Amino acid sequence: MLVADYRRHSLTLGTRVRASLPGDRTIEGVAKAVDELGRLRIDTGAQTLTVSAGDITHLRPLRGIDSG
Repeated sequence: MLVADYRRHSLTLGTRVRASLPGDRTIEGVAKAVDELGRLRIDTGAQTLTVSAGDITHLRPLRGIDSG
């Protein structure tokens, strides 16, 4: 299954990321999971948000911050 392979080999999952969205919105948190539809689940600490690749204009690691 493609999603299972992605989860197994992803360098993004488990790291702190910043997702830039249209309208100058950003989400920062830990990339926790990829759901069965391939959407990224980001834990902000206050909530877990789900975004699809079509929603994100840029996804960057937050360097220098321990992902815990």
